Amino acid sequence: MKFPDTVKSVAEQHGIDTNSIVLELTETIILDGNKSAQSQLKKLSEYGFRLSLDDFGSGYSSLNSFFDLPLNQIKVDKSIAWRSVDNPTTYEYLKFITQLCKEHSVDIVIEGIESADMQRKFTEMGVSYLQGYWFSKPLTIASASQYTQV
Repeated sequence: MKFPDTVKSVAEQHGIDTNSIVLELTETIILDGNKSAQSQLKKLSEYGFRLSLDDFGSGYSSLNSFFDLPLNQIKVDKSIAWRSVDNPTTYEYLKFITQLCKEHSVDIVIEGIESADMQRKFTEMGVSYLQGYWFSKPLTIASASQYTQV
């Protein structure tokens, strides 16, 4: 059984809606140009799984092939977020990526938010989600369930 079918089967066995599962991918999926991996990602997307590219900007992400994949979300690495606070060019790059994602209905998450200033800047930029210690340290399932239904 291929990976997409296995993951779908596990979700069904446990009664979990595939739309509520986000699978995080590394950017090597994009760089490899691996047709098998790309077809599996398309199958996962067809099954309803949400696909997220993690740590965008920490390596060699290619915008050329980025939108060829059925991604629902990208998570911008905290290193590029932090750099953008003091570097206008990096800030403009993130602003461009955010606009591009919005135009393609891809959510953008900025990781590493550690101050009110960062929260304000990225909220004004129009990103979909923010995460970082400014909001909370990482939580256990038990702790997180106080804030949301798990």
